[in-house]
Amino acid sequence: MSLHPAGMRCWRLSGLVVRAEQRGKGLGSRLVEDGVRWAAEEQVPVFLQTWGHLLPFYERHGFSVVSQFSLPGVPGACYGMVYDPAANAADRS
Repeated sequence: MSLHPAGMRCWRLSGLVVRAEQRGKGLGSRLVEDGVRWAAEEQVPVFLQTWGHLLPFYERHGFSVVSQFSLPGVPGACYGMVYDPAANAADRS
């Protein structure tokens, strides 16, 4: 199931994983920051899907929740998030 907003042209961030022993060193942040910087240069939003425990990480990088779903028998929800370069540029000015 995809949480991608219908008709949205965007880049997709997927498969981003940092090994447990390497977490907390800024590696994941660097990968996300590089991706959104490239998308911002092209003025294209970035979409991703993630679990609830990672919402704060992506929100720190300018992503906003745009959709969510839950599966019967699976704890927690999955969220669709978007980084909008235009909105984030407005927030920085």
